[in-house]
Amino acid sequence: ALGIAEAAFAEACAYANARNAFGRPLIGFQTTQIALADLATRLALTESWLMHVARLVDAGTPDLVTEASILKLSAADLAMDAADRLSLITQAKKLLNSEAVDGLSNILAALQLPANSRQLLVIDQFEELFSEELRTEPEPVSLISRIVENWRNPHPRAYIVVTMRSEHLENCTAYGDFPEVINATSYLVRRLRDSELQDSIVRPIEQLCIELAAADAGETEP
Repeated sequence: ALGIAEAAFAEACAYANARNAFGRPLIGFQTTQIALADLATRLALTESWLMHVARLVDAGTPDLVTEASILKLSAADLAMDAADRLSLITQAKKLLNSEAVDGLSNILAALQLPANSRQLLVIDQFEELFSEELRTEPEPVSLISRIVENWRNPHPRAYIVVTMRSEHLENCTAYGDFPEVINATSYLVRRLRDSELQDSIVRPIEQLCIELAAADAGETEP
């Protein structure tokens, strides 16, 4: 299982470095960096635990059922997650390929979502697509056309959320039926104050960290 995770991680890194999107490699996007950094961290921890268990075996330590079970569970979960991340990173190519005939619904369906689960695709800072250097590039046009296609023929268990600053809404008129999608589905939120940003972003993360720390200490259920 650990070997599968390592192979998937290596392939994801290679692909993210080689594949360009919006004028730069995928590895240059923060979302990709965070996903790969998370896998790298978990790989390092699992490999470290593997070496720890191996040293205990070499030392003749009896009854290593707990340690071996931890290793097996960690490696198996990591292998599945690494494979999923690789699938998501490589599937992004189809979303941006202007020559692909696959609709967004078919691409999301190819991810093979577990039964009764739902997929939420969030595209943040969408206004970056309207910059001068990207406005005429085929990839943004392809992505927008797939968003429009999914609005017309939605995937039953996949949802798309696009966020952009309101002053860029007028730029949507350059992309065919995209204004119709915006008019039918938009939800305007006023600019948040600093205190509101703290309440909506920072404090929930702090609370989650407190709960995880308590769970690790055995004080509460995770």
